[in-house]
Amino acid sequence: MNLKIVNEKEEKLLDRKNIMLNIDFEAKTPSREEIKKELVEKLKAAPELLKIKRISQEFGSRNAKVLVYLYNTKESLNKIEIKNKKKKVAKKEEKK
Repeated sequence: MNLKIVNEKEEKLLDRKNIMLNIDFEAKTPSREEIKKELVEKLKAAPELLKIKRISQEFGSRNAKVLVYLYNTKESLNKIEIKNKKKKVAKKEEKK
């Protein structure tokens, strides 16, 4: 798996970095855990501060685009990600 950082953008208000990656691979699409492991080695970041948001790939291609959030602190990750998760759960309950 070949991992290349395409774009890196600092979001000071949310206390994180948006990182866009291009990944080239041989066989199947790498899992989130495999991507996370490679990215932790490349960025020398703590794995608990990385959040993979999206992996997009065209059918049959051997490359994918990945959107990753790298938070500066565990508190900011919990503050933002848990809030979003609660909203999703609330929307599901409303539909029922």
